[in-house]
Amino acid sequence: MKKPNAISQIFCKIIRISSQEDSWPLIEENASAFFWTDSDIEEFWSCLALSEGYDPIRVAIDQAEKMHISYKDKHAEINLTGTRQDRTASILALANVISDDFTVLYCKDSWHSSDLAFLVLPNEIFTDTVNSQKATKINKRFIVVDHDLHRFETEAFSEKNQNLYIGDELTIIVRGTSMPSPADWETWFKKLNIDVGWRHFSGEQIPAERVPQMSYEGWYLQEISKISKTKQGLFFEQSVIYPDSFKITVQKKEVSRKIWNTYLRLTASLDTMFIQSRNKTFRNTEWKSLFG
Repeated sequence: MKKPNAISQIFCKIIRISSQEDSWPLIEENASAFFWTDSDIEEFWSCLALSEGYDPIRVAIDQAEKMHISYKDKHAEINLTGTRQDRTASILALANVISDDFTVLYCKDSWHSSDLAFLVLPNEIFTDTVNSQKATKINKRFIVVDHDLHRFETEAFSEKNQNLYIGDELTIIVRGTSMPSPADWETWFKKLNIDVGWRHFSGEQIPAERVPQMSYEGWYLQEISKISKTKQGLFFEQSVIYPDSFKITVQKKEVSRKIWNTYLRLTASLDTMFIQSRNKTFRNTEWKSLFG
């Protein structure tokens, strides 16, 4: 078994992340280990080859605007178009010529970025990892790149491969100007067998009728049994009324998964125009299909 290198260790860290968590923060934290679509492939490979002892690649562009990429005795060429697709095409061409020794993986959680992220792993290390890990964990995060640009883009940008994560902050814009009152939220949670109460920042529980009715920014909603034990909760960061709609932004701060998931269900019952969380904007029907 080949000794894992630093890049393979990052690969293993990513596939060990909980399926509910986005690997993008880890990708950003270790950006230099990834091959990005804005990378110069020759420069990137030179650094990688120098640190890991890999054979070099050769890159040349001829007068016919064709890029030639060679590795050992393998060669690939692409017709340059002068568009951003050239960068992706060059990565796929590189993946083709090094395929006897290396596997190039597209990182699904970079789909929302203007620059896509890829990892390059020695085949032996990749095979060993695949044999020791569940395939679902690897498939959740990575795609072994297809060397054909059209097939790669079709697969990489398909909806099934755009991983969805609900972050710790959720913004909803709802049709109409009748913003739910503090008492409404208490009642809705109560109907789902959860007793909640309000507090202003780190203060004590405040009756719903004493909470500002149309703007409860800076207020927390928390299970009554926990209000005396924690200073946080479901934090209403923003509540704004517009001429034909209203917006509420809530942050998950020291609340149970039960409280958070219940809040997501309740937002699905509203006439939402759109919902924004982390890396995705949802329409009403899509949100209802997830949490309604």
